[in-house]
Formats: sequence, structure tokens, C-alpha cells
Amino acid sequence: MTWAPPTLRERRTASDRAAVLPELGFVAAALVCYLAVRWYTLDRTPEAVRHTAAVLRLERLLHLDVEHRFQDAALSVPGLGTFLTQFYVWGYFPALIVIVVWMYRRHPPAYRRLRTALLVSGVAGLLVYATYPTAPPWIGGTGFTDTVAHGSFEGVARPHGLTNHLGAVPSFHVGWVVLVAVVVLPLLRSPVLRVLCVLHPVLMACAVVATGNHWVLDLPAGLALAALGLAGARAVSRVAAGVC
Repeated sequence: MTWAPPTLRERRTASDRAAVLPELGFVAAALVCYLAVRWYTLDRTPEAVRHTAAVLRLERLLHLDVEHRFQDAALSVPGLGTFLTQFYVWGYFPALIVIVVWMYRRHPPAYRRLRTALLVSGVAGLLVYATYPTAPPWIGGTGFTDTVAHGSFEGVARPHGLTNHLGAVPSFHVGWVVLVAVVVLPLLRSPVLRVLCVLHPVLMACAVVATGNHWVLDLPAGLALAALGLAGARAVSRVAAGVC
């Protein structure tokens, strides 16, 4: 048997596999950090409920304590509560995974910007979770309905052993969906897709409140998280350009 040099296709396949390894490393490191924070806050529910009381006091001062009215209104419309619950579940991680993989394959520069922004905002959000754990309405409030627990896809929204129930502030659901929309929108040419891209964060903001998983103040906190992630990605890009 004679040796034959690898074909162009084989070289490209090997190169693609080598390129994806660092990305998987980022994912693994992020997961380890998330689990570490979850473990660190696991037995801090009383503290998280006290922090929730502080959030509510600020909301009342700003006249933003509308969570009960919003959830009651959403659940009073036939089918709307179910839709928002499903959107909360499938519009977050499942949707983000599909979008990130698509960007990695089709738009590498935008993907790298998004990946860095997600990592920067993720670190910032986890620091808040670790230092100021806050309970969501269905834990720290009174009279809220946990619609996700009453749905049939709770395992997707809250994987056993992975979910941090004391991470209400800031809202990654809102922050990361906004972040993805900002990066993806310039890549889209279809008017329909562009409208859906804008509607995605709006619907998620409604869903996180209607399902009893976040307070109203968690929404601007999520926006701040997205802005911080994008600023961090821009700074990393400038540093990398200067080094090169």
C-alpha cells in the first residue's frame, strides 16, 4: 500500500475540526464557571429573597411593580400564557444554539464578535449572581404562578442539576437575546427575518415577566449586560488588531 497525500477535502475537514476545538473549550469553561456559581449560591435562598425585597422596594419607588398585573393579564387571554411559556423555553437556549452554529459556519467574523460578547457578559452576569443572588417572582414573591413548572417542557427550560434558581438579576434571557439580535440583524436581508429578529427580544421580555421568572427591573439589567458584552467584544477586537 502506497502513501497518498491528504486530499483538499480531507485537509479542510481536519482544519475545521482543529478550529472548533477552542470554541468547545470556551463552552466548557463557561459551563464550569456557571456550575461553580450555582454551587456557591445553592443554599442562599433566604439571602436571595431579602435581595428580592430590595428590588421590589425600588420598583415600587419607580412605579414599575407591574408583574402581577402583567402575568394576570397574559394568563387571562386564552392561549397567550401557553405561547409565552413555550417562547420562554424554546426562544432561549434552543434558538441561541441554532443561531450561534449558523453564524459559526456562515459568518465567522460576526460569530467571533458574538462569542466574545457572550463570554464577557456571561462573566459579568455570573459575578452578579455570586455576589447578589436574587430570587425570581415565583420564589421570592407572593401569588405568582410558575407557568414553566406547569408546562410539559420544564426539563428543557430548567435542566436538573444545572439551573440556578437564584439568578433573577440580571436576565440572561433578555440580555443574550438582545445581544444576539444586535449582531445578527445586519446580516439579514429578508424583511421578514429582520422583523422576527427585532420581535424576538420584545417577546422574550414579555415572556420572562409573564411566566413569573423575572422582575421588571431585570429587563434593563439584561440590556446593560448586553451593552457590556458588546463593549467588551469591541475592546477585545481592538486589542487583537493592535497586536496583529
